[in-house]
Amino acid sequence: MNDDYEGAELDFPRQGFTNADLAVGELLVWPSLVTHPHASLQIRGGVKYSLTIWCELPLAMNRM
Repeated sequence: MNDDYEGAELDFPRQGFTNADLAVGELLVWPSLVTHPHASLQIRGGVKYSLTIWCELPLAMNRM
């Protein structure tokens, strides 16, 4: 949503991944399971904007 801040990377330690190299406007999607613990690291300057959306599959889709 913006890139005029320092720090505040979204860190996925198990996957060895951060969003530091993603461009503004790119979407990052992951399962909300214990397999993908994550944390937002400390912001060092500026203001970071983000949007969180939760989705749930219909029960029938979960059985596939």
